[in-house]
Amino acid sequence: MPKLIYSAPIFTHQIDFAGHVNNGVYLRWLEEARQLLLEGAGFSIPRLLEQGIVPILADLTIEYKAPLYLHNTMRLEMGCQEIRFASVTIVGDFYNEANRLIATSSQTALFIDRQSHKPLRMTPEQRSQFSIYQI
Repeated sequence: MPKLIYSAPIFTHQIDFAGHVNNGVYLRWLEEARQLLLEGAGFSIPRLLEQGIVPILADLTIEYKAPLYLHNTMRLEMGCQEIRFASVTIVGDFYNEANRLIATSSQTALFIDRQSHKPLRMTPEQRSQFSIYQI
């Protein structure tokens, strides 16, 4: 089961008044990991932009299971669950250093035309590029 593994340290500025990692930090981690996944699948962001293609999110959900704290480390495992003609469903699991599941996520990503803002259908070759991370 090929996955993108993304790890990040936890810094003091990521901790909220409740003493755990702020929910917004998870969004940033997902954004960073998603860009790495796209690049790993051969979709360089600068090259896409040059071609007039913009990768966007159509949907994002996060289900929190347990908090992360300053003394923890975070590991995110992401993969492509479903590859459609115009979108890709990317799922991810967040873990702490004890391998405890902290949160799960699901994102629907698609490419849109930079001018018309309409979704673009991927070619079979483009869809196959995501197979490196298909789970």
